[in-house]
Amino acid sequence: MIDEFSEYYEATEPGRRERAHAWATAIWLQDVDRLKPSSYLIETAKRNIEGEITQEQARQIVDAYYESKDSHDVPPDTKEADKVAARMIGVINSPTFTFSPTYYLGLHQRIFEGVLSNAGEMRTVELMKREWVLNGDSVQYGPSFLIEKSLKDAFAEERRFRYKGLSEDAFVMHFASFISAVWQIHPFREGNGRATRIWLDLMLRRELGQSLQLRYTPELQFQGDNSILKGAQVLEILRNVEYAEPENTGESGGEETGG
Repeated sequence: MIDEFSEYYEATEPGRRERAHAWATAIWLQDVDRLKPSSYLIETAKRNIEGEITQEQARQIVDAYYESKDSHDVPPDTKEADKVAARMIGVINSPTFTFSPTYYLGLHQRIFEGVLSNAGEMRTVELMKREWVLNGDSVQYGPSFLIEKSLKDAFAEERRFRYKGLSEDAFVMHFASFISAVWQIHPFREGNGRATRIWLDLMLRRELGQSLQLRYTPELQFQGDNSILKGAQVLEILRNVEYAEPENTGESGGEETGG
């Protein structure tokens, strides 16, 4: 995948570098689903990176563009990738994070509002989805009637765990196990992968003080989603992640993430 924002990564202007990384993350987090942004989204993102428009204005511009393009031949996947990326920016740049199932559900609503009709709603049906990474086999997702309880239990158990003093291997092993459990609950009918990936990035940066630098390692493209239950692949991805201090986005006045 070509990195459209690499020219900004060494920028010295306040906030420009951070905004470029945020847009790159929003795009890369969808790439595993083979969702590609349009050139219009890229150009709109660059306007935000360069300080011409705010992140909220960027979202409004993208939404307005697709409202006017409804009668034209716009690939549905491209439209979805653009609108979700424009919403992810507000989440990535938000200073708020709450470690709770409520926040996780709210995160799905935030990034898919106006994109999916059931944004933020827990599924009430059973799922079976054949995964290409599993050679056509299906993942056994959690039953719908246990979603709320399963999420509550998983978060409560993780809250009791202490990462302090762990070796890198022990950290990766436990964190991969927790994320795998959350993903396999699969609380939503659609969008589980992207909601889990962006939540993973937020938890590492805000809760654990480490940053998942997919922005600097596009070759990873976070392949762990569709195969996240395959622990060996998740561990390999996390072990190749570079860690850094949380970044100052340089963006003010944007939307705030709620629980």
